[in-house]
Amino acid sequence: MNRYDSYCGIYCGACEVMNAKSDEEKARVMHLYDNLPGWHFTPEQIHCSGCKTDDVFVNCSKCPFRSCAKSKEVEFCIECDEFPCEPYNQLEMAAEQVPLLKHLKANIKNQEYIEANGLDKWLADQEIKWKCPSCGVSFSWYAEECTSCKHSLKGIKDYDTNH
Repeated sequence: MNRYDSYCGIYCGACEVMNAKSDEEKARVMHLYDNLPGWHFTPEQIHCSGCKTDDVFVNCSKCPFRSCAKSKEVEFCIECDEFPCEPYNQLEMAAEQVPLLKHLKANIKNQEYIEANGLDKWLADQEIKWKCPSCGVSFSWYAEECTSCKHSLKGIKDYDTNH
């Protein structure tokens, strides 16, 4: 069973890895990571049920936020007395510099929303947010256009806007 919330506040339901089921989708994921040093994996390793499960993508299993939150027994980093910590500053810089990480720009805002409105409301909102506004088909963080109707998805993602 998939779990779409994460310790750091990103929505795993829009994750390229979690959503890659076909060989074609897995090949696209492999291509996304081509130029990232240290992010190596095989097509067989492209699977995940969410960072709060035991079935975690090999690269996400190394996430410092995940291991820290688990060790401190918090559901979200925002619950920690040290939040936002130095790794968050590094994360913000990485999200600005590495295009594949730009979805991480929404994590603090998402955690604040969860804290104020609850996890269930946030998950329901995210499910809607990550569907094509034209035809309702789900899309992933880096989709440029809807796979079904070809509607442009630029400017409507968490990290593309300030809403």
